[in-house]
Amino acid sequence: MNLDEIQSLLTEAITYPLKFNNEDNPSEVRGLSRYRIILEELRRLGIESKTIGDFSIFLHSYPNSDLLGADSETMKYILTRSIELREALVAVSNFISRTFPPLDEDSLRIRLPDGNGFQDLEKYTSAFKIAFTLPLRHPQVDGTIQILRGEPGSVWLVVKVLGIGKMAYKLINDICWSAAVIWRKVLDNKMVAQEVRSYKLKNDYLEMILGAQKQLISDHVETEVSGIITRNGLKADPEYRSQLAKSIMAMHELFIKGAEVQPSLKEANNGPEKFPDIKQLQSVESRVKALPEQAEGAKIPPLAKVKHTGSPKIRKSPKQ
Repeated sequence: MNLDEIQSLLTEAITYPLKFNNEDNPSEVRGLSRYRIILEELRRLGIESKTIGDFSIFLHSYPNSDLLGADSETMKYILTRSIELREALVAVSNFISRTFPPLDEDSLRIRLPDGNGFQDLEKYTSAFKIAFTLPLRHPQVDGTIQILRGEPGSVWLVVKVLGIGKMAYKLINDICWSAAVIWRKVLDNKMVAQEVRSYKLKNDYLEMILGAQKQLISDHVETEVSGIITRNGLKADPEYRSQLAKSIMAMHELFIKGAEVQPSLKEANNGPEKFPDIKQLQSVESRVKALPEQAEGAKIPPLAKVKHTGSPKIRKSPKQ
């Protein structure tokens, strides 16, 4: 859970506090589930106070309850603590707002794959450099990435994407989408390979089929590269095409290891630059097929005229 999601939960809890059926002499309270989630997240972040700790321990006594009926003494305790807790949540919310200002539409959240130390961290950041930083150096993009902050939980980085217009942001989006497409193709190929191996073919035939699959993935990558170049109107020499192919494969490997890339603003993922949902990989389709419709002012080349030469003459077999 990132800081914006935690802040949203805090706002919800502050706006909609626990509901008592009778504040003067309550016998039931509703809304414990929301508070249980919030307190668990705050304690996971290391945000502690006596009020948060005591109330969290109390709620763990009722792990599956949202509505609770209890004796008057228990209800009095909950009512008093809930008022103190709300004040504590307001303080935490204000602290987050002051310390972590709102993000804009050009920022992304990047989840790094889990690792065992700085060596893995260095390896993953190098892969992100290949995936994002190098292709942004194209003169038509002139993009850079600024790391704004780290976030708790699994290692999340919040970055700002800078460049000419929205070119840099769109390019990263396209690289991520193409990487997800390739991952899906690779998984499909693995399923086919398993089936082929079950046929117990001779090694020569098996190697030929597996080699063809490998070439097919390479062809898919080249198709995605062409799509990215066309959609973004880039002038690309062979070296830049090769760099884009490496970027797609680097991001593909990062996705396999558990990386995620999300827009910092949830509403930004409803637009044309939607980022792939790795948990719904089967829904990720290549954008290449949409090129003629999406390209502004694109013209479909006319079909070449073929000179009609008449029906071919069939030579009759001589009579026996």
